[in-house]
This record gives sequence, structure tokens and C-alpha cells, in this order.
Amino acid sequence: MTKLCKNCNWYKKYDPNGWNNGHYDKCRCPEIETKPNPVTGTYPEVYCSDQRSFSGKCGIDGKYWMEKQPPETKEGFWDRMFNFK
Repeated sequence: MTKLCKNCNWYKKYDPNGWNNGHYDKCRCPEIETKPNPVTGTYPEVYCSDQRSFSGKCGIDGKYWMEKQPPETKEGFWDRMFNFK
């Protein structure tokens, strides 16, 4: 199975104008640490294309790739909260 970023749990699509070449899609993996900018204090964006390169932390093999989790439903939330079943 090929580990594509678009099928990863940490993937966030960037598509502001209805067109997307995937170059600015973001990786939200908590394992990939970034340091804040010392001037502004903001954290830099982590792009999938950078992380999946040879020099990226995730690498071409997808070290931090995780299968997408289905969205949580309201029913599942309440079942967990009150132990329904």
C-alpha cells in the first residue's frame, strides 16, 4: 500500500481558490516539531511536500503516516460520555 499524504490522518488540504496542486498542503503531525520564529513568535507552516522529501522528517517512506480516522459522530460522543449500550 502506498502511503499518500492525502490519505493520512495528519493531512490538511490547502485549496483557497478552488485549485490545488498539492504543493501547499499542510502536515499537522504532532511528532514533527517546529521552533517558533524568534522575532514574531509564530510557528512556521509544515508542508507535506517538504516533509515527504529525502531531507524531510517524515521521509519518502512516510515515517509518521497514520491512516485517516473516521470523523466522530455525535452518537459516539454521547455513548462514550454516558456509557450507553
